[in-house]
Amino acid sequence: SAFQSFLKAREQEALTRQADWLKLIEVLDPDSLKVLEAEKMKLNQLPDLSRFTRLRSLRLTQNELKHLPASLFKPDSLESIYLDQNKLSKLRFPANPSVKVLTLHDNQLKRFPRDIRKLKNLKILDLERNQIKRIPRFLIRMDSLTELNLNFNQLRLNKWSFKRLSKIKKLSIGGNKLSQLPGNIDKLEAVTNLNLGKNQLK
Repeated sequence: SAFQSFLKAREQEALTRQADWLKLIEVLDPDSLKVLEAEKMKLNQLPDLSRFTRLRSLRLTQNELKHLPASLFKPDSLESIYLDQNKLSKLRFPANPSVKVLTLHDNQLKRFPRDIRKLKNLKILDLERNQIKRIPRFLIRMDSLTELNLNFNQLRLNKWSFKRLSKIKKLSIGGNKLSQLPGNIDKLEAVTNLNLGKNQLK
């Protein structure tokens, strides 16, 4: 069918881009590269990127990545990490005080990666469209985190959840099939922007 032909052509295009990118990576100057991008390339694993120690931004969205080495997130110049639309179910991070933005929407995470705690200055965390159920205890100690997107997960909230979110200014928990909220919503002390849309609240 025409649609099958279209999909096949698109896949071939992605594989061509992947091959070109893998060749390019071998010749790039690691000292001058600040932004590393590999998007829509059907990558299911990465070559060794450890020599790129001066990265500011890492964009690996719309691939088929299931595992990433923690060393990838080590450069102390790294400020933003975009890993959306992959197949990640777990992630490890080294301690890195420079990372401020981490986006992981449309992956296969069932819980917050625990190592997120090591990103002490993280400000924005996007976990939309995963399978997360719980708000972890460590979140309350992440003093820099002000924006959290948990739209379209499988959240189950209890009285501890809002206490753990008390420092978040922009909170999105829409599309979680929530039928009611814990009674202590006043614990969301810092919230200035709250998205509860597409739930089942009465």
